[in-house]
Amino acid sequence: MDSTPRQGRFASLELKPARQSADQPGDKGWEAPLRDAFFYMNEGLQAELAGDHEKALNKYSTALGENPLHIEAWTAQIWMLLYLKEPIEAQFWADRALESFPNHPDLLALKSLSLARCGLTNKAWELNDAALKGSRESVNVWLARGELRIAAKWVAAEACFRRALAISSERYLTAMRCGDICLLHNCHAEAEGYFQEALPGHTSSAWIWYGLGLSRRALGWKTPARAAFARAVRLVPTDWRYRKSLEQEMELGERFKVWLNRAFR
Repeated sequence: MDSTPRQGRFASLELKPARQSADQPGDKGWEAPLRDAFFYMNEGLQAELAGDHEKALNKYSTALGENPLHIEAWTAQIWMLLYLKEPIEAQFWADRALESFPNHPDLLALKSLSLARCGLTNKAWELNDAALKGSRESVNVWLARGELRIAAKWVAAEACFRRALAISSERYLTAMRCGDICLLHNCHAEAEGYFQEALPGHTSSAWIWYGLGLSRRALGWKTPARAAFARAVRLVPTDWRYRKSLEQEMELGERFKVWLNRAFR
């Protein structure tokens, strides 16, 4: 396990508690909200659902600063590094977390996922098998195992994802992760189905609508894709990914109108 001090962008992610104070109470006895680990975990989730994984990473790491033994904050931080396409960093922080939680199935599973995304498939399988022996009730174990199965041409992958959904206490979030994994591996029909499952719990998630749009576009469903992208843009109009995807689905005349509106604001 590498314990070498890190430098650069991701150094000491879990060591930065929020020291800023909330707004001062007013004369009428109003109390500022408690900014504890739970507060920052919720902020991180909202950022994640909006598709801002960098901000979510910062919020989850701030939660860890408030409570370094918050296992969900550790796993959320590792997930965000994977979303940001930083699997080597994800491995490093999984190892850091394992120092406090030796052989924890969730952490082993997420490290296996990090290894798989680095192309180290055999090592990933070994670690995922160890995680599964530690717990068959871990959502992350089954999500990681499902992704490993996708590399084997979808053999039993769906069964892994269904197991993750069956045991999840956050079913809609788990469905979103299933959709993201499927989309990453170009399993578009499956991704579309999982994003549909995720929507009832998070209809205000621009990220889910965006994933739904991408999977529908890949399936050739032009009008439904456009509707999904439009919803994502309405929810987070500042995200260039959502705007670009919507504009790509527009007709030429509509694109010109958008350009005119921007040019003459």
